[in-house]
Amino acid sequence: MRYLTHQFAHPETLDRARRWLIQAGIDPSRIEAHPHGTPRIAVAVESGEAAEVALLIDAAESGDPDGFPSFLDLARRRHIYPEAMESNETLAKEARSASFLLGWRPVDRDLEVSQTTTDVDLQRAYREHWGNSF
Repeated sequence: MRYLTHQFAHPETLDRARRWLIQAGIDPSRIEAHPHGTPRIAVAVESGEAAEVALLIDAAESGDPDGFPSFLDLARRRHIYPEAMESNETLAKEARSASFLLGWRPVDRDLEVSQTTTDVDLQRAYREHWGNSF
């Protein structure tokens, strides 16, 4: 299984693509839709499904007058993290761990969770925790 990803100019186009994929028989648990920031979708596809999924996504996007955002369009958008990042020298001086934890869990097809709800809840928790420090 591999992932097919795509970015959209508008969240409405993302919703249309997701809806069409579900109507075409793609299980909703295999679709990750991210409407915040640059709208994007990731679909877990089996071998032989990638072309069909790509055609459906392209068809959904063909009705969007702005179409696929170019690199320059993405650069003009409001940045999610406007603060300057630390320089590479500072990051290189920090101690790095030689090991790390990697987690994985199988997809629970019986669990129906809305990605939009999950994203909204995470953003709300982030704002409540860090909102006073900006």
